[in-house]
Amino acid sequence: MTNEEIFEKNINLAHANVHKYKNIGIEKEDLTQICYIGLWKAVKTFKEEKGYKLSSYVYKVIANEIYMYLRKNKGHQYDMNFSEEIRENLTLGDVIMDEKDVITEIEEKIELQRYIKNIYARVKDEKQKKIFHMYLQGHKQQEIANTVKCSQAQVSRVLKKMKELY
Repeated sequence: MTNEEIFEKNINLAHANVHKYKNIGIEKEDLTQICYIGLWKAVKTFKEEKGYKLSSYVYKVIANEIYMYLRKNKGHQYDMNFSEEIRENLTLGDVIMDEKDVITEIEEKIELQRYIKNIYARVKDEKQKKIFHMYLQGHKQQEIANTVKCSQAQVSRVLKKMKELY
């Protein structure tokens, strides 16, 4: 199975984490993207021979991605108040490691965005595009159905068809 297929098969784990962490102060769109990034990282780095279940590994990587995001944001605010003494003690290695982490994260975001854009470009029907867009934002199928004025079963069928095709 390809990484893309594994990603699609486990996307509900990302949505479960979006729902779990919805009240921690991160906007839903941002939280959804963070969870997708975590899922993508998990899919790319999973090693079956270590004896873990993929779903357990995905859950931990997504949670870690959320914690890293929170640390970065809180750390960023804290960085503004760094004293001169702390700044002087930063090493070149600290700075380089941070840049590598940022570059890796950006590359993973770009790869994920390309994958999602590729799927979105293949969808011709506007109603299906709306369903896919809302699904990627983490909306429940019933919410999507209410918005696009169709049944939850129709939304489920459209999403299933999209997963099979792409």
